[in-house]
Amino acid sequence: MKAAVSIGSRIEMFTDDRLISDMRGVRLQINRPERKEVVLTFPEVWEGPQSTYFTVIQDSDKVRLYYRGNCSTDDSEEQVTCYAESADGIHFVKPELGLFEFAGSKRNNITVHR
Repeated sequence: MKAAVSIGSRIEMFTDDRLISDMRGVRLQINRPERKEVVLTFPEVWEGPQSTYFTVIQDSDKVRLYYRGNCSTDDSEEQVTCYAESADGIHFVKPELGLFEFAGSKRNNITVHR
């Protein structure tokens, strides 16, 4: 039997047996993903041809999403980190934060500009 792993109050996905000491009459199964509605698109010039590296944080009643925009290369001086938020994890809003200028305007959702 494995020693118990303390996870505190964190929510953990059971994708392997790392946190499971004994299983009888059950098995681990990851369900196939289902295609659903599109929750976010990236049409803005500062988001570039592709947006990547998404980090999702549940913060009380808000879902916060941070992602890299304008990332043609990892060492690009134009790469940015962008922000979107949602109350339900499906309908996201990209607030105009006004923190960083991109292409002559601060009307964007950029949180970090390299």
